[in-house]
Amino acid sequence: MRDYVRTQLEEALRLLEEAQTSILDTAGLDAAERLEKAIKRIRMSIDRVKYTPTGYSGLFDRVKVREDLLERLLNFDGQLVPLAKEIRDKAEKVRDLSLEGNGEEAVKASDEIYKMGNEVLRFITQRERLLLGEV
Repeated sequence: MRDYVRTQLEEALRLLEEAQTSILDTAGLDAAERLEKAIKRIRMSIDRVKYTPTGYSGLFDRVKVREDLLERLLNFDGQLVPLAKEIRDKAEKVRDLSLEGNGEEAVKASDEIYKMGNEVLRFITQRERLLLGEV
């Protein structure tokens, strides 16, 4: 599931990067900076999803993962799937709006992507806390 989430976020990143030049041309530097903020948040989300612990514990690992904990981790990962898909779809909208010359609307949508990226990071942080037994 996390691989699917990561690939959706990577696709969203690619789409947002495609929109950068158009937004700079149609909406100006401030708009391009707002888009860049969303791009950075998605990059951070990709890294966190990619490098978060899997939940597997080896024979000599300090933290042991029981079956009930694996179920809860799976639940967290499952919640990320629709969010990642929504981010990817919104990124496609940003790209399409920017190519149509509607930079302001594209930037508003990129602001929403930034907020959704924060949500991904919140999920990953909660997942890591769960794995460490802090929740």
